[in-house]
Amino acid sequence: MQKEYELFKSLMLRRYPLCEICNSNHSQEIHHNLYHKHGGIYDTVCNCQAICSECREIAVDNSTTNRDQHWDKRVSEGFDMNTWNSQVPKAWRKGWGTR
Repeated sequence: MQKEYELFKSLMLRRYPLCEICNSNHSQEIHHNLYHKHGGIYDTVCNCQAICSECREIAVDNSTTNRDQHWDKRVSEGFDMNTWNSQVPKAWRKGWGTR
């Protein structure tokens, strides 16, 4: 799984070269934004955002505002977030798209 994650991380950093929070610094790491789990459907563009080290604290705080902005950004990029979210096991699922 580590090799798959490293490939995913590389693809995300290429896709989003600028931090998705501040939009000015180069992205350096991947943050699991909606669900803090690794593997499978959690290591996807829908769940993750590319961030810089300066914005890590904002990402870790994981405010509702940041999560909502992430959801809306992915929808604007054409991702079907509601369908993706419905694949998350019920015990973990949150109603991000129902705001």
